[in-house]
Amino acid sequence: MGMRAVIAGINNVCGSNDEQITQYIASKSNTNWKQFKSLHVLIGSRGIGQTYHWALKHTVGPAIPDLEQHGSDLIRTNKGNLDYHPQDPSLIHWGKFFVIGKLVGMITLYQNRCFTMPNYRNLEEQPHISYLVFNQVIWDYDTLMNHEVKALESRVLAEPSSIQKMLMSLRG
Repeated sequence: MGMRAVIAGINNVCGSNDEQITQYIASKSNTNWKQFKSLHVLIGSRGIGQTYHWALKHTVGPAIPDLEQHGSDLIRTNKGNLDYHPQDPSLIHWGKFFVIGKLVGMITLYQNRCFTMPNYRNLEEQPHISYLVFNQVIWDYDTLMNHEVKALESRVLAEPSSIQKMLMSLRG
């Protein structure tokens, strides 16, 4: 689960236009609200992560890079550039491999900072975070579809016309 999943989850808990979740988070703790808004700006889809890259570049201490973002960068670099010159396949596109090396080097640099900075060598383990991350139930496709169908069936009672058509199309 990446940082984008956290933002998407919070944004979609009550629907895209519902202010209830926003008011709830804002009322709980000013610090939590500020952290959420900062993360929202940092991971926003504007500029394909330019804000994230800018913040990471200006981070002085150790930083744990968001591998979801960097993985996306690597995929876009690989898929967006040929391995060779289009008119002469014997010429290698070294620029592509230079950019990939630079991306991998940047990830390694920030990860190594966590091990080399004296204040961050002996971080305490936080079992509640491990539990939240690693003890999740992941549904298979059939289970997910069954839950989707049940949710749609419950909505049919409220608005039978358009949802009933969608439900019928799911059942095929």
